[in-house]
Amino acid sequence: LAANPVAAPWAADAEKRAKATATVPPHVHGTIGREHTNMAALVPVPEVPTLAFESLRVDESETPLGRGASGAVYPGLWLKEEPLNAYDSCPNVYRVVPTPAAVKVYNHGAKTSDGRPKDEMHASILASKTGCKSIVRTIATFQKEWTLRNERDGFPEEGLVMEFLEQDEWVSLGSPPSFDSVTRDTYSSNVTRSRGEIVEVARGVAAAGAALHGAGVCHGDLYAH
Repeated sequence: LAANPVAAPWAADAEKRAKATATVPPHVHGTIGREHTNMAALVPVPEVPTLAFESLRVDESETPLGRGASGAVYPGLWLKEEPLNAYDSCPNVYRVVPTPAAVKVYNHGAKTSDGRPKDEMHASILASKTGCKSIVRTIATFQKEWTLRNERDGFPEEGLVMEFLEQDEWVSLGSPPSFDSVTRDTYSSNVTRSRGEIVEVARGVAAAGAALHGAGVCHGDLYAH
């Protein structure tokens, strides 16, 4: 939304829907034609909690997984508390489950060149609530303790906690544009894709787009890299 005052009602609506109880719509988002692939299948939609940054075991001095105009994404470890078996004799006993996560830390809490972090966070939560497996899920958000930077900026330091994609299982489909391609992604000449792989990727991208549109979200920056 780029913090455009004209879009303020849309931003307010997105925030309201992001904070509402998560539900999967009665119609199947991401269904392409009469069938949908595993990539387009739905997954359970848990609530998105807000965590203390200190609980995520993030080292911001490490090399980030990725960096953009609005911030950087670091590897983290969420010490997630989960209840033991519901039929256990101690229903209020929890266990700590270390959960790898990708943690996005924004450069500025108020506004970046991509817009306001809180608007991106709300859109990410709405995308995750669709349950579409083609979308990287936001599993939590975080808020840092009040700091001198908060005092200066007047905004809390918040960010996203996303599911972690293992680098030995996932690779980028393409690379950023070059001076020759200008706006089009580039691809390695050493990589070939079968027709089945191309169709599967296309179905997954279409499923994600359909799910986002069904949630009232437009991506606006869809690339292969």
